[in-house]
Amino acid sequence: MRALLTLSLLVAGVSFGQTYAWTVGTYSACSSACGGGSQTRTVVCTATPGGVVADSFCLASSAKPPTTQSCNTQACTFSWLAGAFSVCSLTCGGGTQMRSVTCINDATGMAVAETQCTTPKPATSQSCNTQACPTFSWNTSAFTVCSLTCGGGTQMRSVTCVDNTGATVSETLCTTPKPATSQSCNTQACATYAWTAGPFSQCDTACGGGMQTRAIFCTATTGQVVAASLCTSTPPPTSQSCNTQACASGTWVTSMFGACSVSCGGGTQTRAVVCADATGAVLPNNACTGTAPPSSQSCNTTACTATSWMSGAWSVCSTSCGGGTQSRVVTCVDANGAPAAATACTTAAPPSQQTCNTQACATGQWVAGAFGACSQSCGGGTQLRTVSCQSATGALLPASACSGAVPAEMQTCNPQACPAGTWMVDAFGPCSEVCGGGMQERAVTCVDGSGAALPDSACAATAQPGVAQQCNTQACPAGQWLAGTFGGCSESCGGGTQSRGVTCVDGNGEPLPGSACAGPAPATEQVCNTQACQLGQWSSSAWSECSMACGGGTQTRTVSCVDASSASVPASMCADAAPSSMQTCNASPCVATWEAGEFSECACATQSQSRTVRCVANGVEVDEARCTAPKPAPEQTCGAPCPAKAPGCSSVGMDALATLVVLVLARRRRA
Repeated sequence: MRALLTLSLLVAGVSFGQTYAWTVGTYSACSSACGGGSQTRTVVCTATPGGVVADSFCLASSAKPPTTQSCNTQACTFSWLAGAFSVCSLTCGGGTQMRSVTCINDATGMAVAETQCTTPKPATSQSCNTQACPTFSWNTSAFTVCSLTCGGGTQMRSVTCVDNTGATVSETLCTTPKPATSQSCNTQACATYAWTAGPFSQCDTACGGGMQTRAIFCTATTGQVVAASLCTSTPPPTSQSCNTQACASGTWVTSMFGACSVSCGGGTQTRAVVCADATGAVLPNNACTGTAPPSSQSCNTTACTATSWMSGAWSVCSTSCGGGTQSRVVTCVDANGAPAAATACTTAAPPSQQTCNTQACATGQWVAGAFGACSQSCGGGTQLRTVSCQSATGALLPASACSGAVPAEMQTCNPQACPAGTWMVDAFGPCSEVCGGGMQERAVTCVDGSGAALPDSACAATAQPGVAQQCNTQACPAGQWLAGTFGGCSESCGGGTQSRGVTCVDGNGEPLPGSACAGPAPATEQVCNTQACQLGQWSSSAWSECSMACGGGTQTRTVSCVDASSASVPASMCADAAPSSMQTCNASPCVATWEAGEFSECACATQSQSRTVRCVANGVEVDEARCTAPKPAPEQTCGAPCPAKAPGCSSVGMDALATLVVLVLARRRRA
């Protein structure tokens, strides 16, 4: 047995001259990124020289190195992965932004069940563009002065669409109806004015040509009295001749001078002087030719003594004709004018009574004129008329020449109750012109005691105040046209209008009537934005890359409204709905699959070859439990040829010899 072993060892050591060692490959990637995985490697016994041999050749000298080992034993951690927020769904007024939030394995970056993440899940949406949306409304300027003061004129104003900051924007943004840019004004009919004449007064003489007068008024078509300057026609005469028939020829008739008014120191004595015809009838003074005799003269011009007689004025004659009497007071006074006893005056006392109007009385009749206007339009007034005693020829006679009752010179009139209303007037409005003569008007209303309006018929029409008057009649200075800046265009395209104020002003900038400026006024309106309207269309950019490779992500794009030249325009110019600016993507769940490497070279000793097989998802190695399909085989048999054998050795003998060598070596180690 010993000899056989020795022989075998010699044969093994000498015949072959080979050494054996373990050849170790590199470990594969860990099967799990955390929580404990495994790595594998190829370990083969190789002969030098030679190739791979059975493990038994190397086991004789050393244990076979391990082919697997644990790896990534640290515990797995998980966290939330939040994508970028999408574009806000609205540009103002509060919109929403969306994002994907996925629970991932921190080691692999792969999505896992949300229950693995223990922290609160971040929000998948948030509010955005919460600022208030701009509001749009019509902005109107004040209306200009009416182009006419009556008969229907026009007022203009500018109307623009503005946002809540006051900036002018396109009119398409204002959705309510656009207010009118013009309106009618002063539509009341223009008043016409004409002269109205009152009745002539009674003639101031009965014959020989007299005059009678009347009042004239400028009145509007409404019957209201207005300024005389408003009536442009020639006014009717305010007076006319009357009683132009010749008076009967007369002569001056005088009575005796009366007593002197004083007895000394210079007094006056008077007499009656009338023009009378041959019958003694009194005529108007113009019926007598020549200068009328004096009706008074000086008397008793001698200086007064210590006392003197003082006579008063004669009383009215008791009759106008046929002889009457008149009296006076005669008193003796001292030098100071104080009364003294009659005996103190040494001269004869002047007469205290005398006859008067001794001319024969002519027979006359009462003549009454027409009653004049009533002093009141209601509530009871009075009317007056002239009543005179006249001869058959129309000559004026004293009242005593007429018999019978004297006709009444006065009577009551308009006894009806006055209406309840009174005229209420407002202040005059602004003058229609600043110079050169304009008109200003005021409201005149018939009201009751509480101020409530009544019809004009409830107020006395003749008492109604005027409703218009002239104003600013001074001459206008020379002016020049001042044009303002044109306002916003009424349309953003397709042709609109814009207006401006044009005023005639003086050198100080004060407004003047248009007549004070020479030449035509600059235009107050012009066309604008005549270019054709460009309707917009939606333009979309390409979608962005998906935020997740699997498990559901989002991608965004830019959407804008553009015109035919691709220039951005307001979204309101795009009629249809805007395309979406965000969409979901890669919604399929993340699936793990087996990934197998290339097989190694065939080991002739084991007649096998190996390869690396791992479970991956989205390109990252994960726990093999994630791969649900059968795992591909990491090893397979192969038929690679083994190294050349010694001559005469069968393969069976060689294997037996190798086994023997191993056994021998093992016994030696035990020994």
